[in-house]
Amino acid sequence: MPDDPVARLGNTHRRMAALEGAARAGDRQGLDMGLDFFASAAKRHHEDEEASLFPRLRGDAGLVPLLDGLASEHRDHEAARREIEELVRGNGDVQAIAASVARFAEMVRAHIEKEDRELLPAAERMLDAATLEAVAEEMRGRRRGR
Repeated sequence: MPDDPVARLGNTHRRMAALEGAARAGDRQGLDMGLDFFASAAKRHHEDEEASLFPRLRGDAGLVPLLDGLASEHRDHEAARREIEELVRGNGDVQAIAASVARFAEMVRAHIEKEDRELLPAAERMLDAATLEAVAEEMRGRRRGR
């Protein structure tokens, strides 16, 4: 499939991991890029999962706890991102920023591992080509502002 939504979600995971690595290393530019990315692209990524992918996987009762947990983690990520942003904007203590980034990075790393290990394989296994195309179209629509 030319625009495979499962592959696109996985690619976003790779970008998230690279940016959190730069931010964790104390690279201010990497931190700023990471915050911007998590405020925009990661937000859309979470919307893609919660609005397009998760509902189509809820038919498997065994996945419901996973899906609910991942959605809850998305909220936790946003709260942690805002905390870092406030520390940076307020010229917060470098050690406080570093500790907050480390907590956030660990949260994101564990979340990505869980999605890569459980969510994305379930989507590939359960969703047929027509359903994946519908998910891809919804994702494209979000990027066009629909």
